[in-house]
This record gives sequence, structure tokens and C-alpha cells, in this order.
Amino acid sequence: MGCESLIILWYLAGTKPSYPSIAALSEAIVATYKASLSQEMSEKLMIVTVFADPEVTMFGETTAYFSDVELEELIDVGGGALECYEHLHVLNNEGFTFSSPAQLTVAVEQRHLRQAEIEASLLRYLNSPELCGVFSEHPGPVLVSLDEVRRILYHSRAGDQCELFIKLLDKRKIKFNGR
Repeated sequence: MGCESLIILWYLAGTKPSYPSIAALSEAIVATYKASLSQEMSEKLMIVTVFADPEVTMFGETTAYFSDVELEELIDVGGGALECYEHLHVLNNEGFTFSSPAQLTVAVEQRHLRQAEIEASLLRYLNSPELCGVFSEHPGPVLVSLDEVRRILYHSRAGDQCELFIKLLDKRKIKFNGR
């Protein structure tokens, strides 16, 4: 254990803020480290790293600690740990601030639902040859998967503007021959 100990301490501060002795705290750190080898605990610790990052200012000057139940709910409404992690960084980068874990959870859920709408719309557009002509030079139909849409959205960082940009490419007759 090295820097993991700091993340574990952050996690423990949210789940049980005090210990009767250094020995009890040490035992809790070791037990949490062993538990972190499970997927559920490693997902929670991944989310906790967001709040331990000094560049994350979603709670202003206040330190954000989450209980196990709050972390589980946050991960659940965010679509899983990886998507939740991404939603948290986007909300932080967009300058949102929150006064409580519950308020953040609502924002993550709303962002997750909006992201699903954006993905579905872009997927429909790209897979509709009558609407989208950017693949018209490809010999045969091009079927774009949801994973590919997610990669396009992730790498473009255009969010809900991504479909608009692709429509502009299409309008300017810019074509792609396959993938």
C-alpha cells in the first residue's frame, strides 16, 4: 500500500469519521485495502479519488465525504463507476458547484439521462442513410454501434453539439469512406 492509503483514508473519513485508536484506524485501512480488491470497493474508491483531487472544486472550499450508501447511489444513477467518473469530471469542468452529496447525485443522474438521449439521437442519425450522407461513398451500408458513438462523443468532447457538427460536415459534402 502506498498512495492508495490516502484514498482509503478519504473514504474512511466519509463512512466512519472517528476511530478509538491508531491501531483501530490501521486495521480499518488494511481491511479496506483488502476489500478494495473487490470490484464494488474499487469502484467506490475510484469515485472517491475525484473528490480527493485538489482540482475538483464542485463543493467549493468544503471537503466532500460520502457514506457507502451515498457512493452506491451516485454510481448507480451515473450509469456505473466509469460513466459516473466521467460525469463528475464534466460537471466539475463546467464549473458546477454543489452543497451536498444529494444535490450532486441529482445532477449526475440528470447528466446521465441527457447523455443517453444524446447518444441515442446521434446513433439514429449516423445509422440513417436518408438523413446522414457522410458515409455515402462507402460501398454498402455502414452500421455504427453505440460503443462507436460513445467514442466519437468522448474524443470530440463536443457533447450535445456533436450531431450538429456532423450535420455541418454532411451539409458541406464531406464524406468518409468507412470507419
